[in-house]
Amino acid sequence: MDSQYKCLVTHFGGTQVYTFSMRVSDIIAISYVAARGKSNEDGAVQRILNTRRVTDIKNFVLEGNEFFNTFIINWTNTDILPGFDPATGILSIKIKPLSAQILDGQHRIKGLEAAITEKPDIGQRQILVSMCIGLSTKEAAQIFLNINTEQKPVPKSLIFDLFGEVVNDQEHAINRSKDIATELNENPESPYYRYIKFPGSPRGQGLIDLSTVVSSLKDSLKPDGIFSTLI
Repeated sequence: MDSQYKCLVTHFGGTQVYTFSMRVSDIIAISYVAARGKSNEDGAVQRILNTRRVTDIKNFVLEGNEFFNTFIINWTNTDILPGFDPATGILSIKIKPLSAQILDGQHRIKGLEAAITEKPDIGQRQILVSMCIGLSTKEAAQIFLNINTEQKPVPKSLIFDLFGEVVNDQEHAINRSKDIATELNENPESPYYRYIKFPGSPRGQGLIDLSTVVSSLKDSLKPDGIFSTLI
């Protein structure tokens, strides 16, 4: 029996894209990685999996975090093509192994798969998927390059500054590190007074990034860190 998904159909250039919400267990079941240099099939544009990154993502998921960004796949199984009913907006897919290449999200999917081995109900979570059908290597490469060429990581200082908005735990090492950085930066008697650069600081103000201070302190402020032995 087909799995059915209410979806949004869009076009990017000449590529038709189906975007819908899908269970984690379903995308794991149908997807695979076609790595550049390892696979000769059309659409093989992916990098080799980084096992350390997969482990980091597994831990991220097990901590209760979700993914809001889209997973992008390319359906390649010509024996069982998905069906779409324009009248209802319903996309029908047979859940069969090795049916769709992962164009974006391979580490996230493998991290989710690893997390499921420890917490099976993660497989029932919903993720956002954008699916193309039958892309050539050139078309898949264009999407891959579009995603990755200009992508830049978010500055760590901004991440650390926002952390307290999400984790309401003043004993958390990152929150405590940021509090120390704030005190060092705002106390006129501190040797680091106005020396720490926080997100939004005027250009030229601050010589040390907030991320540098937090990264230097956070491990020592964990429950098993060196500062805990001084209490």
